[in-house]
Amino acid sequence: MIEQLRAQIRANYRPDFDFTIVDGVPFAVPSKPAAESRIALISTAGLHLDTQPPFDRTTPEGDPSYRRIHLDDDLTRLRPWWDTDHHQPASQDLNTAFPLSLLRDLCDLAPTHYTLSGSIPDPRPLLTQTAPALAQELRADAVDAALIAPS
Repeated sequence: MIEQLRAQIRANYRPDFDFTIVDGVPFAVPSKPAAESRIALISTAGLHLDTQPPFDRTTPEGDPSYRRIHLDDDLTRLRPWWDTDHHQPASQDLNTAFPLSLLRDLCDLAPTHYTLSGSIPDPRPLLTQTAPALAQELRADAVDAALIAPS
């Protein structure tokens, strides 16, 4: 089954595709309780503010970039990347994909939060470029922990 899927991806998207193998899951024991930590939210819902470019869904590799959402941004200006002709985002609760407004009363939030595309078939640029850049920004904001909201 895996070989068949690999062959299909190679035939349709990327001839040199291979699955990423993770030998160990990186995990660090928190140094302090969540209530005392500065938290950043990272979502893979592909949301963007109406002033930001949407994620590029036309490339077979996917768009490994990210969008910054500042704590004081108006969250009603968030736009989904999904097909709005067939989905009605106004009827959907964006807190399920980006629960920033729900976290405001629970913890100390970082000044900047992030969204990424949830559709990145080739994770190599994400692992080699996006993740290190994002980690650097999190360190610069003195973030203790990141809450990942997969979508």
